[in-house]
Amino acid sequence: MKLEAKSNIANKVRNTILPRTKPMMPLFEVISNSIHAIDEAKEQGQLSNLGRIKIEIIRNGDKETLSSIEDIDKYPIKGFIITDNGIGLNDDNLNSFVEADTDHKIKLGGKGVGRFICLKAFKKLIIKSRFLRENNKVSREFEFLSTREGFHEYKESTNEDNKVLGTQIELVGFKEEYKKYASNFLIDVAREIVFHFQLYFISNNVPVITIENQNNTLIELSKLFKTEFKSDIQHHDFKVAGNDLKLCLSKSYKAQSHKIHFCAHHRSVIEEGLSAKLVHLQVQKEENPSPFLGPIRGPFFC
Repeated sequence: MKLEAKSNIANKVRNTILPRTKPMMPLFEVISNSIHAIDEAKEQGQLSNLGRIKIEIIRNGDKETLSSIEDIDKYPIKGFIITDNGIGLNDDNLNSFVEADTDHKIKLGGKGVGRFICLKAFKKLIIKSRFLRENNKVSREFEFLSTREGFHEYKESTNEDNKVLGTQIELVGFKEEYKKYASNFLIDVAREIVFHFQLYFISNNVPVITIENQNNTLIELSKLFKTEFKSDIQHHDFKVAGNDLKLCLSKSYKAQSHKIHFCAHHRSVIEEGLSAKLVHLQVQKEENPSPFLGPIRGPFFC
């Protein structure tokens, strides 16, 4: 089988906007897809256990050496591998992946550009997936690059083993113009993921997500949320024109200004700075700052 893109993928990537100051956005897009795939697997009755997402940080250096050193965070990140036990890239999901301007996830707030955002910051994606087709297990894999065709090295096979369904996506070749804005520290990347998806964590509607280095140092993000975020989040429920809304006030490690986020589908849709609206609102500089490097980042209206 040969996959054919319904658009010039290189042009789609070229026209996709990703600020260099947001180097983790491709990782967030893949994690978001994994969350949706897990939800879909549960809806289809294909997953009765916990949804799980495993994130592996891939660094520059020899794999064997990296697996045995403690100060691994000094080695630059060159990619990520994200593995989930969701529904897999079945035929319907693959068709929407091939279609450049898909509205497949519009009801979930998706804009259909996540894979192009990935190719803005990474050289390619390697995708491996296992799914059900008429009760038969099928594996498919391919590479996705910023070329006219987009899809390369497609393979498909039928399996009769007991391996779980799901998808693995490898973000390969972190481009220097984005990598230089990314932290190499495992804890920093973990905190950024928790902050980006904290509406999922707040509502307790998130799979088990772990992130680990190649020396097997591991962080479970739900535990990180409980220890570093949860106690500082404030909630308030209210109504506007009969609609139930929630206000959440939270902190950020990296934010340099106070912002208000208007959210839907567990994600920020619109954000506005508050300094122009509240003129005396400033970031306080402490002599002995807490672990939070930034100011209050909310509120969130959901």
